[in-house]
Amino acid sequence: MKLRISDLRHIIREVLEEQGLTFYHGTLKDAVPSILRTGLRAGQGWGGAAKPGVFLSTSPDSALYWAKMSFLTRHGLPAEESSFDRVDPSQLVVLRVDVPPEERSNIVPRQRSYNLAGDSQYVGSVPPGWISVL
Repeated sequence: MKLRISDLRHIIREVLEEQGLTFYHGTLKDAVPSILRTGLRAGQGWGGAAKPGVFLSTSPDSALYWAKMSFLTRHGLPAEESSFDRVDPSQLVVLRVDVPPEERSNIVPRQRSYNLAGDSQYVGSVPPGWISVL
């Protein structure tokens, strides 16, 4: 029996739909214990988002970028790349967020991401069971 290309596409689509998606979230070290205990709470329209949600990235590097921005903001420093040399890397953490297949529809691409492609929003709060520290 020969498989047609359309059969292969169908099989691949089914496998992908059954898998969850992995994202990353950059944060500050002191927030990690609370996040692992209670999850990531939806922010009200952060960054111009229409619905409350949690900011996620498709790469650890992008998540680290946003953790640096959070550090700068927290310490009253200009939130810009030229200030990254003032960031204490020991205070940054990247979290892995595994979104289950049945929640895929709650992932929305971030239209207004400041500069990084692949940034997304999970509409709603992220439960602690989906989160691990990289």
